[in-house]
Amino acid sequence: MNYIRTFKPILFCVLLLQIAAGTRLSAGEDRDRTSGPYSLFYQANALYQESRYEEAAALYRELVDNGYESGNLYFNLGNTYYKLGRTGLAVLYYEKARRLIPRDADLLANLNYVLEGVEEGIPDWKSEFFRNLVTYLPAEQVVVLASCCFFLFTALVIAGLLFPEKIRAGYRSLWLVFCSVSGFFFLFFLTLSGLQYYDRLTPAGVAVGDGLVRYEPADHATVHFTLAEGSRVKIAGEKDNWYLITRRDGKRGWVEKLYIEKI
Repeated sequence: MNYIRTFKPILFCVLLLQIAAGTRLSAGEDRDRTSGPYSLFYQANALYQESRYEEAAALYRELVDNGYESGNLYFNLGNTYYKLGRTGLAVLYYEKARRLIPRDADLLANLNYVLEGVEEGIPDWKSEFFRNLVTYLPAEQVVVLASCCFFLFTALVIAGLLFPEKIRAGYRSLWLVFCSVSGFFFLFFLTLSGLQYYDRLTPAGVAVGDGLVRYEPADHATVHFTLAEGSRVKIAGEKDNWYLITRRDGKRGWVEKLYIEKI
């Protein structure tokens, strides 16, 4: 928990975001760490190292509010909120980072450490398997892999149609193997992409405070259970100032929106 990530891994993401927005860094800014987002990030890192966590969090949040997104940026912000004792926000930003760098060992270790003190209930194995499956790879990587497998399969089929004699002469078995493998993985990644899309249809959130979950969206309704800060939930619906949430163990009820931040 005492270390943070450097800015280099997020530089490429920053440049992509600026290109997508129709802007780009000037030649001087591209090399100078004392200007723009580079300056903010390094200042925030320095403040973190000096244990000035509130100020560091403010600078990291400024980057986030300005549209910069990176697994390492979210990772550092999660570490900062952990140091501030704000478990809910730490889990929130670790989970945001997990969507971009899902297999990062340091991230997973920190997230699991923070969650040790959070009562989330015991999920059933089916829901846990589904969650691990859809979070194993970032959605962007799944789309790229599915596209690569599709193009490879298509190229092999076209080659089989254009050069049938050559394939029958000595490459039929190899051609069939590559067609089968590329077709299988295309269907696998396509299915995984569909599952990720389905999972995103129900927004996820994190409790940023201990909230009372009630059977109905009303202050006078009977309390069902207490939602611990840091608990990860699915948001199944909303009404006025209330969210209908489902905890990881399947418990369901209404909680005020002020206790939940969407991932």
